[in-house]
Amino acid sequence: MAELSADTFIIKDGAVVSGAQKMKDSVIGPDNCATWTVIRDESDWGTPSGGAYSPPAGSYVIDGDVTMTSNLILADGTFIRGIGGSTLDRGTDTGTFITVDDASVEILELAIRCSGMTAIGADSSVGGVVKNLFLDRVGCTNCDRFIDATDHAINLQLCVGIGASSCIRSLGTTGNPNMVFELCFLMATGTSTSALDLGTTVFDNIVSRSNTFQAMGTGSYAVEGAASSANVQTGEVALMFDCVFNGDSGALNGLDADDTRWRYLACSNVQDSMTDGLLAMNGNSTETSISVAGDAELVAGTWTVEQTKQMTGTTGGRLTFEPEVGQSLPVTVSVSAKVASGGATDVTAYIAVNDSTIANSAVTFEVTSSKAKSVSIPWQVEFAEDDYVEVYIANEDNTTNIIVEHIVLRVN
Repeated sequence: MAELSADTFIIKDGAVVSGAQKMKDSVIGPDNCATWTVIRDESDWGTPSGGAYSPPAGSYVIDGDVTMTSNLILADGTFIRGIGGSTLDRGTDTGTFITVDDASVEILELAIRCSGMTAIGADSSVGGVVKNLFLDRVGCTNCDRFIDATDHAINLQLCVGIGASSCIRSLGTTGNPNMVFELCFLMATGTSTSALDLGTTVFDNIVSRSNTFQAMGTGSYAVEGAASSANVQTGEVALMFDCVFNGDSGALNGLDADDTRWRYLACSNVQDSMTDGLLAMNGNSTETSISVAGDAELVAGTWTVEQTKQMTGTTGGRLTFEPEVGQSLPVTVSVSAKVASGGATDVTAYIAVNDSTIANSAVTFEVTSSKAKSVSIPWQVEFAEDDYVEVYIANEDNTTNIIVEHIVLRVN
């Protein structure tokens, strides 16, 4: 590759240093100074090969509007910064304008124009080591796609991307990268597209705060991905906070606020994620068999699963916690019971976790065969994945069966 023809200068405390001070600082090399290569013309990148410039790793400043007729391939460790509203303008073409394969690259304060093209293509799959693309105040509003990423970590802050196809698309499957968005506006304008397409990539971490995802073409969704939390690594949680989701066909496609590895909070058009469950049984006449006085038995009868979110419920009266990350949640039981025959009898209701009654949750009350009594049990349970809660009941006085006529079991 030919020698770079761009000027080399010094930036100190955010300002360009020139003259004698430039020479002095070049020799002294203070910590707050950095040597940059300025790009004012396409030729400042060097000599293209195969239709692309491949400048060496280093720090580059884009000064003004630079018209490009060839693409860019950036090396690992490249840092690019625009000054004064600078632009890299590739015109109209196809393919990928800026390629960062197996490279960690930072781009700050730069506008990109590349009609019909993918603005940035980032691929970590070749070398097998996840690299990072960091963009801060970068915009591309006329591209076919803003970013294509394959097993590549992406960190965007204050960015604007508007593309005809899905604005940001993840193509990886095995790299387990991270994805962090903050204060960005991402839009897809074409039909059957999405502002963010997670594909089948499995991420170690996804964090989105105060972003707008908009896809207004026919059949488009704001964000789409794999069902049943398949985009998120086992044991991790993806966070969507204070985001706007607007899509012609809906906010989410494939994803759901109830997915156990996702948390949505204060977002538009997507309900807040929560973990809860509600089971009920009313007018029950099935007797709970009592074989030993004082021994608690699982309440018998056919329950109705009224509602579950990130839990599963059964008609046998069990609520099971599904998330892989534990939570402490309130559990409330309301029960109305009587004995199958006989006079005054003490019965005790319990909350049970994983078939084990919680001793201090016990509530004892007196009933007869002709008069039921109602009690409530408020409790708090520290849930881990696959923990389940049920309601048990005991006859403290004898072995007469118990009929639980009405009962509600609620988590959260």
